[in-house]
Amino acid sequence: MPSSEGVLLAAVALWQVEAVIRLTVALLLGGLVGMEREYHGRAAGFRTHALVSLGCCLVMIVSMHFARLFPEPTYTQQSVLRIDPARIAYGVMAGIGFLGAGAIIRSGLSIRGLTTAASLWCIAAVGLAMGVGLYGVAIAATGLVLFTLFVLNYFEERMPRRWYKRIRLTCKDKPEQIVRFKELLEDNGIRVLDVSFKRDFSKGQITITFNARLQERAMMTSVYQILDGHEGVCGVDLI
Repeated sequence: MPSSEGVLLAAVALWQVEAVIRLTVALLLGGLVGMEREYHGRAAGFRTHALVSLGCCLVMIVSMHFARLFPEPTYTQQSVLRIDPARIAYGVMAGIGFLGAGAIIRSGLSIRGLTTAASLWCIAAVGLAMGVGLYGVAIAATGLVLFTLFVLNYFEERMPRRWYKRIRLTCKDKPEQIVRFKELLEDNGIRVLDVSFKRDFSKGQITITFNARLQERAMMTSVYQILDGHEGVCGVDLI
C-alpha cells in the first residue's frame, strides 16, 4: 500500500493540476467576453479581459490555499492564534490596482495602457502564488500571461473591430456647414456619434469636431480624401 506521505504528495499534485485547468478556463472565458468588446472597439478588449479573468482566478486559488495551510484548530489545542492570511493578498491586489491605474493613458478617444495595467495586476497574483509555495501554479500562470501577451496579440490585431476617432474640421463659417459635412461623412460609411463646434468670428471660420465610428482601420486615410477639396475646407485633423 502507498505510504501516507505518497498519498499526500499525489493529492497536492492533483490539486495543482486542477488549479492550472481552472486558470486556463478562466483565461478562455475572459477572452470570449473580450472578443465582443474588441469587436465594438472598446479600450478594454480581448487580452485585457483575459488577463483580468486569469488574475482573479489565481487570487482565488491563492486564497483557497491559505485555508489549506492554516486548517481549523482541533478541540485538543489549548491556545489558538487566529489570523487571516488572505487579507495580505487583498491588500496587495488593491495596491497594485492603484499602480496599474498610473499606467493607463487617455489620448483623445483612445486609451492606452489597459493591458499593461492588467498584466501588472496579474503578475502580482503570480508573486502571491509563489510566496505561498504554489510553484507549479505560479509557473503555469506566468506561461498563460506570456501566451496572452505574445500569441493572442497576433489574433487581436487581425480581429474585425470598429474604430472610434475624433475628426476635427476647420472650414469657413457658412450656414448649414455642420449638417453638410455630417451628411458627407455618413454617406461614405462613417457613423457620426456626436458633434461639437467652435466659431472664430475674427477669421470667419468654424471648427467642427465629429466623434465618429469607422468600420475599418483603412477608413482613417480615406477621411482626408473625403473632405479634401470641398469648398470652404481649411484643415482636417484626425485624432
